[in-house]
Amino acid sequence: MIWTLVFICAATAVLISGRRLTLAGDHLAELTDLSRGFVGVILLGLVTSLPEMASTVSAALFLKSPDLAMGNIFGSNAANLAILGVISLFSTGPLQAKQQLDGENLLTAYLSLIMISLALMGLGAHGFWRVFHLDIFSLLIATTYLMGLKKLHAFQNHPHNSFQVGEKTGLERVPRELRKSLLINAAMIVVASSSLAASAEQLAEISGWGTTFVGNSLLAIATSLPEIVVTFSAIGIGSFSMAAGNIFGSNIFNVAILAGYR
Repeated sequence: MIWTLVFICAATAVLISGRRLTLAGDHLAELTDLSRGFVGVILLGLVTSLPEMASTVSAALFLKSPDLAMGNIFGSNAANLAILGVISLFSTGPLQAKQQLDGENLLTAYLSLIMISLALMGLGAHGFWRVFHLDIFSLLIATTYLMGLKKLHAFQNHPHNSFQVGEKTGLERVPRELRKSLLINAAMIVVASSSLAASAEQLAEISGWGTTFVGNSLLAIATSLPEIVVTFSAIGIGSFSMAAGNIFGSNIFNVAILAGYR
């Protein structure tokens, strides 16, 4: 009974905080020189990926189960793309034209594809290629991630980009209330998501669903709920570029985690 209550409370907290974080991100884009796609990639994508990072690090370092860690990463990315697929399925036109994706979204999509390809090649190499005892594909993933972020920043400041630094108010002039809202709701999502995943796992074990389709589905929904809430909240306010940015940003951050322990 207690785990059911924890699950319900955590899910409710994710729903509320996810909605509020999305609104705060949209407000941030309005007040600053940042595009909504950039806010989705950097802010929302990072926040919704933190629960996966915690579970991945736990599986890799404490449980000594790298297979579980990699399964968590690739499973999360697949679920994220499924969310984007549902969005595309119910749209009446091509995804790029209908939903007005920003250039950051397309750039991050390509970056995600490259990083996932490197991760798959690294799995196939079985750690054969190493430089100073470091897996070369981990180095390539980390380098690609950092170069991609630099490219995103450069794209944001490009003269042909309508969102140039200095055109609107700067980040340093963001109201304190908005900063507090971003920090509090981001922290709430991380804490509530961790509690949600833990309670879902306990419920699956107690009910005997642990190794069944129902148990796995419950855990999958629990770990993907932050992305689902934030993405559809962004769509609800008409910010499709922020929704796609959240998905692609979460995916590249998830893959970047792999570089930390391979």
